Amino acid sequence: MSEPTLAPETQASSPGSSPAGTPPSVPRTSLAASLLHRFRGFGGALAALLVMVVYLSITQEFFATKANILNVLSGNSAMMITAIGLTFIVLSGGIDLSVGAIYAAAGYVAFRSIDAGLPPVVALVLGAVMGMFLGGVVNGVLIGRVRLNFFVVTLGTSSLFTGALNVVTN
Repeated sequence: MSEPTLAPETQASSPGSSPAGTPPSVPRTSLAASLLHRFRGFGGALAALLVMVVYLSITQEFFATKANILNVLSGNSAMMITAIGLTFIVLSGGIDLSVGAIYAAAGYVAFRSIDAGLPPVVALVLGAVMGMFLGGVVNGVLIGRVRLNFFVVTLGTSSLFTGALNVVTN
């Protein structure tokens, strides 16, 4: 019995070439290989973190407990939220040096609002609005509309906000 003959466009091509009109195939990699390639530069840090977690889990009675994990997560939640936001800034090729000063100003507004007798929820909203104004409006307008360098703007506004807080609080 003879094998059926395929049409020219469906015949197998030799390595390195592809039928007319089709792109050459890209070799598929496994998920594990893809992750290893992506995290290749972080291998030492990840290994050190893994060793530290295993060591502390074995030697410290309360390290791997639910209460400790929740305590660590709740104690660092503001930093994690900030890191998520700053990740997008760094991915877009920028950096924000005024985050600490904006946090301080927002916290000061919230503190003074509570001190003046406002309900805590209202005070937190006022602090958040202050942070959005300083970080979003002031920095955003200077960088986006005026087209100033992000490094210079955020460094300058950090100094400005910190100095203003020092004047107001002393």
